[in-house]
Amino acid sequence: SASNLKWFMENASLYEYRNANYKLTTDIIMNGAYWTPIGFHAILDGNGHSIKNMVTGGHSGGLFSVLYGTVKNLILEGATITQSGDNDYYNVGAGALAAQVWGGATIINCGIIGGKVAGGGTSRATSHIGGLIGGIQVPTNDIVTIKGCFVYGTTIQVSNWAGSNKYEYAGGLIGSWGYSESQAKNIHITSCYTKDIINSRNVSNFGSFIGYVYTSGECSINTCYYDNSFEPFYKYYDEYNRFTKTAFEPLIPANLSEAITNMNAHLTDCDYIFGEDGFVDRDKLEPRHFA
Repeated sequence: SASNLKWFMENASLYEYRNANYKLTTDIIMNGAYWTPIGFHAILDGNGHSIKNMVTGGHSGGLFSVLYGTVKNLILEGATITQSGDNDYYNVGAGALAAQVWGGATIINCGIIGGKVAGGGTSRATSHIGGLIGGIQVPTNDIVTIKGCFVYGTTIQVSNWAGSNKYEYAGGLIGSWGYSESQAKNIHITSCYTKDIINSRNVSNFGSFIGYVYTSGECSINTCYYDNSFEPFYKYYDEYNRFTKTAFEPLIPANLSEAITNMNAHLTDCDYIFGEDGFVDRDKLEPRHFA
């Protein structure tokens, strides 16, 4: 319930609950109630349900400020995410699911439908703005796994404000993937797509899949599709040529059915596969059960 979710917001980041597991048993409509982003280390299973009309913001805007744990089978619909504030923090950002993802995080079968993710404001710091995730860092030898996720019809907005030491990276799925050599290792994205993304101010530092890519580790994008209205990356640095892209293609109406088939072929260890006609809401995702 909404009251349960409030308890979750207030307690899930506390030490005594860091190893707890959580599961949604119904859709939750927040009616624009403000959500305070939290750091999350445990497991959240959305169970195919949606959190609707969430509103959140601050230096790190999203359902989570920093995600270290696992989130799966969750849909966020109609969220309004805003990164704002005048500050000197380097790692500020906004993403509907998480402003920041750190090493060891796993995200499976999560979708963002509609809504808006906005960032920049008057911050003097670098902003990382993405439909699903603002920015990813892997500062250790951990692995970040993102699988079977999508961003559909979401508006991505940055401020167009420039100042001293000020940069903004924006992407349909992820704002930035690694900020330096030491933070860009072991990131793997499989069977994810972006569709009908709105670049609200038509800014140039925008990628329809990922805004900024800096990779120096064993990183990969496998069987993923990007909104063909824009280039998939804004900036792309492959320092050691260990970043592999397999079946990474623009998503157009003509290849939608083929894209679904290809992505589903790699979701055999997930709870859900994609439906046939646009993935508009959770009812068009098909549960897959295993023996």
